[in-house]
Amino acid sequence: YRISPEQLDEMMRSDAPPVIFDARPEAVRRKEAHRIKGAIPLDLESSRKIDPMFHEHEVVVYCVCPNEATAKHIARQLKAKGFRNVRPLKGGLDAWEKKGFPVEPIPFDSLRTAAGSLGSASLGSSSLDDDDDRSMGDMVTVRATAPE
Repeated sequence: YRISPEQLDEMMRSDAPPVIFDARPEAVRRKEAHRIKGAIPLDLESSRKIDPMFHEHEVVVYCVCPNEATAKHIARQLKAKGFRNVRPLKGGLDAWEKKGFPVEPIPFDSLRTAAGSLGSASLGSSSLDDDDDRSMGDMVTVRATAPE
C-alpha cells in the first residue's frame, strides 16, 4: 500500500511520473521551505473540489507525521473520491531525505495561504479560479484533517 522512497524515485524518472502532494501543514512548509521536486502543497483547511482529471494519475502523498498518519488519511479520502492509484510515502519527507534523494526549495509564492484548487488546475499549468490567485503557481487544495 505505501510506496518507498526508492520506488518514488524510480516512478519520478519514468515516462509517466506521479502527481506528488505535500500534506505538511503550511506552518511546517514555511519553517522547512523545501519539498520533493514538483510536489504540490495541499491546503488542509480548504473545502474545494478536486478535478477528476487527477483520478487516473498515480498519486503519492507525503507528510512528516509518525507512520505517515496524515498521508494515509488523505490517501483514503482521495480513494473514496474516485482516485485509483493513491499511496502515502513510507517515512514521509524525512525518509526521502535520509535516503539522500534531492529536495528543492519551495517557491516563495507557494508559501502563501492556498486559494487555488485542483478543480481548475492542470498538470502542466497553473490556471486557477480568479486573477488574485494567479501568482499561487502550483498551490492545490484538498480538505483533510489529521487523525488524533
